[in-house]
Amino acid sequence: MADEAISYGTFIPVTKVIGGEIITNWEQTTFIKSIDVAADCEVVLTDETGPMMAFTDPFEPTNTVPGFLWGTSLMYGTTGETLAQTENPPTANPTVLEYVVADNNPFGNDTASDNLALLTYEDPFHFGGEPRCKVSHSPFNRRATFAYTTAGLGIVPNPELMDEYSSDPTQANGPFYKVSVMDIIKSEFEKGRNWLKPECYNKAFSYRIYRIDTSSLDHFSSLTKTAKSPQMDLAYANNVAGYMNLEFGLGWTESCKLATPTVWQGSIVIRDNDRPNAFVQAKELKNKDALYFAPTNVNTSSFIGRPWVRYAEGTSVKENHNGNPEWSGGDIQGFASSYRLGPKVLGKLVSVQGAEMEVDVPTFFKAIVSDNTGEVATKTFQLLAEDGNTSLEDYSGQGDTIRTVFRKPTGSGKYEIRLEIEDKALDWPSNWNTPTVADPKHNTRTLKATFPVYDTRLDVRVIEQKREGH
Repeated sequence: MADEAISYGTFIPVTKVIGGEIITNWEQTTFIKSIDVAADCEVVLTDETGPMMAFTDPFEPTNTVPGFLWGTSLMYGTTGETLAQTENPPTANPTVLEYVVADNNPFGNDTASDNLALLTYEDPFHFGGEPRCKVSHSPFNRRATFAYTTAGLGIVPNPELMDEYSSDPTQANGPFYKVSVMDIIKSEFEKGRNWLKPECYNKAFSYRIYRIDTSSLDHFSSLTKTAKSPQMDLAYANNVAGYMNLEFGLGWTESCKLATPTVWQGSIVIRDNDRPNAFVQAKELKNKDALYFAPTNVNTSSFIGRPWVRYAEGTSVKENHNGNPEWSGGDIQGFASSYRLGPKVLGKLVSVQGAEMEVDVPTFFKAIVSDNTGEVATKTFQLLAEDGNTSLEDYSGQGDTIRTVFRKPTGSGKYEIRLEIEDKALDWPSNWNTPTVADPKHNTRTLKATFPVYDTRLDVRVIEQKREGH
């Protein structure tokens, strides 16, 4: 409403009586008139500031307002386990990751449902010369995508998984969308979260909270026969050369259609907690084609010329460590049926050809070791007497082969081959920014296997007799 005043000049008739005669003259005069002017209009504003880590406070220009807030910066993983199964992390991994994004447009969450025509409005007089004179706001533009790096599958999501790891712009979260979303107001900042405090809120802004369950992050590796697995890669940990923490973060688009790429704000530190595998192969020169293996009843194709195998998977026997620390005795647990040649894996050294070791025959014992992250160190490699204490040959730290010749056995004629190894695993780092700087925390494996040696030597004695008289 506006008040306006106008003036205009005109002539009006003025009648006078002069000398008894009525005379009318036209005289010039000025009139002033007041006019009330009113109009209705719609003001269209465009948001030309996209997502930012911090905005200038519109009320206090010397202050800033956080534009991106999150609850978790660090998670922990162990080789072969999901984030929920991580063994002894310094702090427990969260079940949900939460992010709050700010939009410096107070109407950023407006659905414009009162006038849908505004979503496509463009100025009929100025749009041709000024492209910005067009509405870019749409609630359907608001979308967030969670991303994370992996050891062997690149960055997730790839284009095929983009929708799966994103939010539904309409907030109607179906089973396909992993990222949930909700518009929030000041009360959400007053729920006691140490990362989302009341002072982070600004009444001139609009806010959304995005959430994703850590259990839904199921593309870390391809351990299973399917193309995805929520388990950490078995061969990637902080003791591996060139190791870098995995990263995770969020990218999002505002209702004005301006977006930010992924903000990598979080890290996942991974350590190795899987044991190395220890086998012994023996051969002797009497039965040159015969090979002896310990432990026995294990498919030799799983460890000869092959990398490390996770034998304990699916056995419920310390699967997170790939089985028990010691392989010995009459029934070694922790070998999946797909790797066994018999009902039981035995702590014995047996020839697959049915040969038997004998005295006075050169015999060779070779250590066959492997580890999921590479390096293995031999702590003990010994040939022991039946009592398991008396060392007959000790090649600890001297290579991977024991060479010996058995002489006349004592007692029952049984011996023990013992192999103890450890990997190069590290503990959790004290500073996650330098994850490879950590104390050793080696995973060990000990193999104890018994075997007999038979005394089958033929003693020949030549008795010379001298005959008299011949």
